[in-house]
Amino acid sequence: MKILLRHGLLLAALALAPSLRAENADLPVGKFGGSDYGDWRATGTAFRRGPAVESQFAALEIENATDHQVASSEIEGDTPQGTLTSPEFKLSRHYVAFRIGGGDYERHTCINLLIKGKIVRSATGWRSDRLAPASWDVSEFHGQRAQVQLVDEASGDWGHINVDRIVQTDRPERLPVATGPLYQESLRPQFHFTARQWTMNRLNPKERQEGWINDLNGLIYYDGEYHLFAQRWAKCWLHAVSRDLVHWTELEPAFWEESPDSGVQSGTCVVDYHNTSGLSPDPKTPPLVAF
Repeated sequence: MKILLRHGLLLAALALAPSLRAENADLPVGKFGGSDYGDWRATGTAFRRGPAVESQFAALEIENATDHQVASSEIEGDTPQGTLTSPEFKLSRHYVAFRIGGGDYERHTCINLLIKGKIVRSATGWRSDRLAPASWDVSEFHGQRAQVQLVDEASGDWGHINVDRIVQTDRPERLPVATGPLYQESLRPQFHFTARQWTMNRLNPKERQEGWINDLNGLIYYDGEYHLFAQRWAKCWLHAVSRDLVHWTELEPAFWEESPDSGVQSGTCVVDYHNTSGLSPDPKTPPLVAF
């Protein structure tokens, strides 16, 4: 009787195994078919020709694709602009993973994750059409409805984006750079502020995460906090705060470049104690004005 019971339990376990595997299987977000993007919504002209297919990869210099079709805004060159947005889907895995190439204009040649229309994650290409694996940790948004959006708002040099195999997964090909123990790396400077992302993949120097710091601007102290602003590659102003000038918290960028043809350059920041700008609705809370 015990032997039969054990066999029965074993058979039950084997029967459950496929369903458990299926439960954790990757969920495609961007599976395109035929000559179009299916139920994805396109605006503008950048994606009007549909996905790039294998026979076009060589001409477009697309390498390292895993699927036979790649979401591409490059088929008609770098001039067209537009967006491509997925239907809503429920976030049910720890990561959203993809392969990406094309221009590195933040907010202008990028892939975004949207929740209620707001950008909560973003990634760019890296001035190469060899698709590099990347992923976002989306565990904090588990169960929420989201969309993936591809953006091409750039013309001219590297004014395109190529993205392949967008999936929800618990096993991304490459973990997010920010997944590691930030500010605890053995070679990370511990005393001065350093940007959140600053490393290069030493095994493949072509794959990198840009995050260096250029000129420091608008260093101010207000209401118990030191504020540090800094240029980054003329793309945005980094923003970090500290209470002791040793331990820093990097916030979202203060602002981004307005277009790929403009640059966020040197400037400063002031505390408008008398609200001469009129930016604060509360006279007791002076605004910080960065320019």
